[in-house]
Amino acid sequence: MIFQSLVLMLAAICGGQGADEPQWQKVAPEGAGFEVLMPNAPKIAAHKVTPLPEKTITVNLASTSISQGKALFMVAYHDLDFDATNDDKIRDVLDGGIKGSLLNALGKLTKHTRINLGEYPGRHFEYAGNRFGQKIMATSRIFLVGRRVYQTTVIRSPEVDVAAETKKFFDSFKLVAVTAAPVDPFSSDDKAPPKSPPSKKRKSDAGK
Repeated sequence: MIFQSLVLMLAAICGGQGADEPQWQKVAPEGAGFEVLMPNAPKIAAHKVTPLPEKTITVNLASTSISQGKALFMVAYHDLDFDATNDDKIRDVLDGGIKGSLLNALGKLTKHTRINLGEYPGRHFEYAGNRFGQKIMATSRIFLVGRRVYQTTVIRSPEVDVAAETKKFFDSFKLVAVTAAPVDPFSSDDKAPPKSPPSKKRKSDAGK
């Protein structure tokens, strides 16, 4: 799965810079379907990316940092162009995200567990890697909600300890009702809004 690689690439581009010390605030972008506490005001952007010649997706990203930019907090999401309706497809989306992340960061997986966000399947994983010649440590969670893939990630330098901030960030992430479709700043074409998270529980053991 390409999503995790794209997130790291976009983080390097966006790299929202916050204050050195956390100044927590609730972030709930319109149409995103989630809310979360972030340690500073994030930079919010949408990026159109072409991972394959015949495929273009829009990745929405909110990012900010603390500790003089040595700890980056991110929330990203994008919509699939297919329904992950069985266990095999769910595993492909979630576990493929882990593989893409490790590949992009030249990373080594140090922890991997299956988790859930309510009724929706997900993964929690941690890894050590190297980006642009610098060592990094990363903790990430990825969830599949209908056709939408959400990811929360903290990437930090090994020299800083943000364990408490990371826990607060992850624990605060929750789904909310989608009241409007996300705006695609790269196109004026009329588009149907993405499917809202389904209200019925998916019968799947992929997240158990």
